[in-house]
Amino acid sequence: MLGNYLREQRLKAGLSIKDISRGTRIRSEYLKALEEEQYSKIPGEVYIKGYINEYLRVLGINPQKALELYEQDRQLLSPSEPVSTPPKRKFASKYYYLAITLLLVIPAVYLITPDKRELDTTMAENVVSTYEEPVEKE
Repeated sequence: MLGNYLREQRLKAGLSIKDISRGTRIRSEYLKALEEEQYSKIPGEVYIKGYINEYLRVLGINPQKALELYEQDRQLLSPSEPVSTPPKRKFASKYYYLAITLLLVIPAVYLITPDKRELDTTMAENVVSTYEEPVEKE
């Protein structure tokens, strides 16, 4: 239902899938999946509805009818073709580990390194204690 509607509107406008893809910046494989009603090839329902809106925005058509057709298609989906969910992002990335490492190392280095002011006064005391006044010759 939705696929036929989208294809008809695109052909009426005289545009190809590539033209729609350029106008929406949506991959042509996803646009083809919409026209073929293969929703499982699209990474989630939010994306499907967004793609429908963008597709029809390029054509200058109100997306309300298309969204209603999608809802009807969704109700008719067989269990073998569920709408896919977007892939979950892995929480632990290399940047996460890098940030944790820096948060632990920087304070540790700060705590381990002696206070520079303390070193300066110790060095000054050593210099003063080893300093011998010159003896004046008569």
